[in-house]
Amino acid sequence: MSDRHLQHWPSGVPRSLDFPQTHLWANVAASAARHPDKPCLVFYDSVVTHGQFRQQTEWLAGWLQQVAGVQRGDRVLLCTQNSPQFAIGAYGVLRADAVLVPVNPMNRTEEIRHLVLDAGAKVLICAQDLFDQVAPLLEEGRRTGEGLQHVLVAAYTLRSVATGAPAKTGRVRVELTYDSADQPFASVAAQQDAQERAAAEAARRIQLELAAWFAEQPRP
Repeated sequence: MSDRHLQHWPSGVPRSLDFPQTHLWANVAASAARHPDKPCLVFYDSVVTHGQFRQQTEWLAGWLQQVAGVQRGDRVLLCTQNSPQFAIGAYGVLRADAVLVPVNPMNRTEEIRHLVLDAGAKVLICAQDLFDQVAPLLEEGRRTGEGLQHVLVAAYTLRSVATGAPAKTGRVRVELTYDSADQPFASVAAQQDAQERAAAEAARRIQLELAAWFAEQPRP
């Protein structure tokens, strides 16, 4: 590597970094010890404190090790939208001394199959709205004894800010078709376009359903 840039390096600024020799999850433990009741995640009106975050990641790590049989260095796939479940899932995998393999939530069954085989993963964490893409792989894995053996499904629940009780749950299914071209890149582009339209349509339906539900609720 060239060192020509060093002649312009500011004086008094270190030329190298010393990284702490600690596990990434140690940051979670340290924050929970220092500030257990302070917010760690704020997702809309839902707050997860540092103490709660540590507890939930340890619960998940325990399930991975004791139920799913995850051992040090095993790959665990994580497929959720941007949400507290993703953060808890990621740090739970790290707490179990496993290797995190993030999965694009827009991936379809065959794309996820490739990731499972490529990573040699037997465990996957996914969001409830994505389970339909994973279910065939779990069924196949348990039938053959190869591939996926365990899937943990994360649920999204709308809760009342006042009481914390679940306010409404639901499920939206969207199916779209697309034309596949002869050229590979065109086919991929067509598939991605269909996935984006499906996600947008699902979001639109959820918004309409929630708007109708909120309109029916009594005003304080």
